[in-house]
Amino acid sequence: MRRWPWLLIAAAVVVVVVSSRPLLGSADWAGLGQWVGGVGAFAAVVAALWLAGAESRHERAREAERSRIQAYYVKADWETGREQGQLPPISVRHAGAEPMVNVRVVAVHTNRPPSRPPLKVVANTDCPVLLPGEPWHVEWRLARVDLGDEIVALYCASTSKIEIAYGDLAGGRWKRIGAAPPEPDLSPR
Repeated sequence: MRRWPWLLIAAAVVVVVVSSRPLLGSADWAGLGQWVGGVGAFAAVVAALWLAGAESRHERAREAERSRIQAYYVKADWETGREQGQLPPISVRHAGAEPMVNVRVVAVHTNRPPSRPPLKVVANTDCPVLLPGEPWHVEWRLARVDLGDEIVALYCASTSKIEIAYGDLAGGRWKRIGAAPPEPDLSPR
């Protein structure tokens, strides 16, 4: 437990008593007691407000941690059993306890050189609410039609990483690339 608040209060009381003794003489000590009581009441109010704020900060930190843990339960994978020459469907699964909202497949990160950006994806639908335990099957296409990108998408899909973006019920927005840990999504919508 911190001792400095109590030492500060004790020092303030000593300073008030010592400095007011010459002014009060010996007859007006009752007024000094009222002043000390008032200062004590003020200190009690400040301490109560500080404790209430600390509990609120602690509760917000717990909620943020709970939301971050829920974000780990959302994952996108390639579905198997595609037809030859077709882009493989994507399956987004959520194994957490609370629904996720506004789930989107954003991009496919291939094993191309880092100087090339990920392949932007257009899904056939967005998923406004992804319930726990229910997979979302996504048919997709490339946002920009480029024969080179199409070939990379067809033949490298199984080794590529899927980027998804989603939100939690607390208002947090997340993005996840492949099996990497989810990160807060700071991009504009």
